[in-house]
Amino acid sequence: MAIIQKSKLKEMTATDMQTELSKVRSELRAEIAAKGSGQKPKNPGRYKQLRRMIARLITKLNQKGIRTE
Repeated sequence: MAIIQKSKLKEMTATDMQTELSKVRSELRAEIAAKGSGQKPKNPGRYKQLRRMIARLITKLNQKGIRTE
């Protein structure tokens, strides 16, 4: 899954953002599980990228007045 640029985020609808948020969260869970099991990550910076992407999505949803869990 590719990281979404900020300019593309502005064009997304709220439902698209929510589905993307759930995808990114599940990918982050997989990265955390792999890290916890002792596997060497393919891209060590991916964890940080995913966390930032989640923060961006939540921020945009909050700005639109949509609550996230």
